[in-house]
Amino acid sequence: MKDTGVDVMKGRRIARFDGPYRRVISIVYNLAFILLFRTRGIWDVNGKPKGLTRAAYEALDFESDDWFIDAEMVLSARRRGLAIGELPVVFYRNDDRASFVGPAAILEFLGNMARQRLRSRS
Repeated sequence: MKDTGVDVMKGRRIARFDGPYRRVISIVYNLAFILLFRTRGIWDVNGKPKGLTRAAYEALDFESDDWFIDAEMVLSARRRGLAIGELPVVFYRNDDRASFVGPAAILEFLGNMARQRLRSRS
């Protein structure tokens, strides 16, 4: 972050080893973000890790207290004109547990996306 001067830094998975189901869900989710929120130039909205300057953290207003916080961080930073950078990361498969991204999580994300879209119109 010091080298680039960005306010928010997020991970961008450049290699994924978590299986085809998660890859497809991620592609659809990120394409939906590009269409709904015009986040062109930002891929992997939920990519980790996230880093923020103190000023960015204090400027952002979060409503989410669930998995959507990563996406809300990016959307809020963009609304405020903050510089967002991406750090390439490799995402490995977790052999100790199954993915949490099931039908309930997908519905939760869709609801959060709808709320954010309505919020961005007001």
